[in-house]
Amino acid sequence: MQCSEKGVEEGFCNGVDRAIIEPQLRHAVADVVVDHVPVPPARAGGCGPRTTPRGSLGALPPVRRGAAARLTAHVGSTPNELRPRANLAAGGTVVPHRSSLAHTVLRRAVLLLPGLALPRGGAWAQDGSARPVTLVVPFPAGSVTDNLTRAVAQHLQEILGQPVVVDNRPGAHGTLAAAHVARSQPDGATLLMGSSVMFVARSLIRNLPYDPVEAFQPVSGIGSTSMMFMVPAASPVRTLAELREQARRASPPVITVGFGSPSGQVALALFASASGTQPVGVSYRGIPQAMTDLVGGHIQAAVVDLGTGLAQSRSEQVRPLPISAAARSPLAPEVPTLQENFPRAEGALETIVAVLGPAQMPAPIVRRLDEAFRAALARPALQERFASLSTAVLPLQTEALAARIRADNARWEALIRRAGIEPE
Repeated sequence: MQCSEKGVEEGFCNGVDRAIIEPQLRHAVADVVVDHVPVPPARAGGCGPRTTPRGSLGALPPVRRGAAARLTAHVGSTPNELRPRANLAAGGTVVPHRSSLAHTVLRRAVLLLPGLALPRGGAWAQDGSARPVTLVVPFPAGSVTDNLTRAVAQHLQEILGQPVVVDNRPGAHGTLAAAHVARSQPDGATLLMGSSVMFVARSLIRNLPYDPVEAFQPVSGIGSTSMMFMVPAASPVRTLAELREQARRASPPVITVGFGSPSGQVALALFASASGTQPVGVSYRGIPQAMTDLVGGHIQAAVVDLGTGLAQSRSEQVRPLPISAAARSPLAPEVPTLQENFPRAEGALETIVAVLGPAQMPAPIVRRLDEAFRAALARPALQERFASLSTAVLPLQTEALAARIRADNARWEALIRRAGIEPE
């Protein structure tokens, strides 16, 4: 009975498997190496260079050759791929090499051999303490979520002492990125930088391939922001009331308003409900694309996050209109709220940015990541970066974040219903 592939990959086997495979692996690790040389394919007629280098599987004693061959086959090597060569450092310690094949062989072997010492905090620790962490961003580069994530990643990498990678996967209102994370292994290596409206995606999108709540494990709160309406600087419109009048005078009586996030879609629906107009919503893959068309005069208005709006307004190419928050932002006290323009507007719209992982993540991994994110948010340099992006720091620990998501979901779903949005 041998250890299953899943058991080898995830570092556990039952007692019978381990008793059988450990002796084989101990022999194999002594000869499978960490140092590889390319093996040229043989020339026609069998006159090519020797395809089995010294110290490779072909030179091993029968018992060792069998164990090593099983390990090599497990990672998919072929006769013409790179072949292993024995190479042990002084003292009998296996020295890792950059070769992916050797790394994978040794990784799977060492997971089963607790007797082989690894450096403290080294790769494959059970709390995920040395694997690269990928932060999946559901919006394109240049969006506020992307900018926040990259700022956090820099500090997180220093705190964790391991690589942190940012992976942009925009499209379908963030559901492409969310589905990718939901399908990932719950090992802490793949995390989603989610936002409030993504937690109620079922109210916006039919046939969602995942449960927006049950498919994820809340990890840590990051920040909060609101949405801002904007028009080109050349537009005569200076308030949302004037935008409503422009829509009514138009022939046909419509205006085009772009958005690049689900939060923008909901904010636009709230405006339509409060103003009694029917703006034509133009959906973009991300807010930067919506801003490009706004500046270019291709749309009459846009709904963007507060950070992007304030940054773009400083360029004097666009003009800010009301924000969707319940109160004016201290970052832009001169900009009114939606309810100041339309008292009948029901509810304010604020969104949080939070880190989530796949469901069933082990508690030690969740705890370690949560502590690392909150330690990063406590750093003055990162707080200054958040301020420059017009985003409030929101360091919610795991339990508090889960409670906030539950409370926000009820409010967001009510806003979506009142706005008359139907799942697409």
